[in-house]
Order: sequence, then C-alpha cells, then structure tokens
Amino acid sequence: MPRSWCARAARRCALLDQHDLPKLAVLTNWGNKLADDGLIALSAAIRRGRLAGLTQLRGGANQIGDDGYAHLMETLATGINPRLTVIGFYDNGSLGDKAIVAMGHAAAQGHLQKLEKTDLSTCCFGDEGLMALCEAEKQTHAFPKLQELRIAFNFITDKGFLALADVFAAGGFPGLVLLDATMNSKTTATGKEAVLASCKGRPFVPAV
Repeated sequence: MPRSWCARAARRCALLDQHDLPKLAVLTNWGNKLADDGLIALSAAIRRGRLAGLTQLRGGANQIGDDGYAHLMETLATGINPRLTVIGFYDNGSLGDKAIVAMGHAAAQGHLQKLEKTDLSTCCFGDEGLMALCEAEKQTHAFPKLQELRIAFNFITDKGFLALADVFAAGGFPGLVLLDATMNSKTTATGKEAVLASCKGRPFVPAV
C-alpha cells in the first residue's frame, strides 16, 4: 500500500481537529486506509472536545494497529466521551492484544458504560486482550449495556474462552443478546462447550 494513501487519510482526520462538530453523532470510516496516524489524529480531535456529540465510531478495514487503537482507548480513558454506544473496528489485521488491553483499562475505569455494540472480528488479538475485557466486567461491571460482542476470526484459545465462560456464569455481560466468537481456530471443544454451558438460560445461543 502506498504510504501516500495513509498520509492523505491522516490529513483528512486532522481536519476534524480544526472545527467543533458537536452535532456529529456517527462517524464511519471503512476501508479508507486511516492506519494508526489517522486514528491518532481522530483521537486528538476527540480529546480536545471537537466531537462532543459522538455516539458511534466505526473504522473497519483501515489497517489500524495496536498504536492507533490503544491511543483511542487512552483518549476515552480520560473520560472525554463516555457516551459511545458503538465501537466497530473489525478487519484490522494488526490490531492485537495491546489495543484490547487498553480497551479493558478504559472500560474498568467506567468510560464504556453506554457501549451497546462492539465488533472486533478479524483482528489479531488473543487471550490477553479478551481476558482484559473479562476482568473489567468481572471487577467493575464495565459493560452493563453491551448487547453485541463480535470477536470472530482472532487468535483466542481455550484460556480466553474459559475466562469468558466464568464471567457469563457469574452473571456478567447482563445485556448481551449476541456473541459471535466463531472461527477462533486455536480454541478447542473444551473452550467452546464451556461458553455454551455458561450461557444456558440467556436469551441467546453464543456462536462459537
């Protein structure tokens, strides 16, 4: 991919930091090659209060990695925008555990309380990232409104699935109505069956 594409996408995001846009509620960038620089520029606009009305943020297929997504989560951890209901960053093949751990930290501090949907499918995180989300929910009830959790096509093993099952068994993620954890090829029947068993009595059957 030509570096010039990433540079242009980052410049477009930087423009958001030149004006206050309080009425902008939904910001979607799909396949625009934002990369880390673009998401960091977008995070700067959020951090300075330029996007105070933002409730939905999607950035699928943008070649975003750990640095960009972790920077976004560190921004949210300041408490600048606790109103996000949708965070979708699927199909970012370099988005790994460091990024999802940062999301767990932001959630544990109470800054993702309104999150209803998150799509982190087809990234590259594994047990460490998923366990950070599970620990945030276990310790602080970090995701009371979460309805959809999509974590398909990652590198999660039985260890991560068992941690998720433990949280479900304890009543965690109380609002969840959809879990897509399919195509985690490192997970065996042991992890899948644990998640299925822990969701008995819930209003959905997890896709594992």
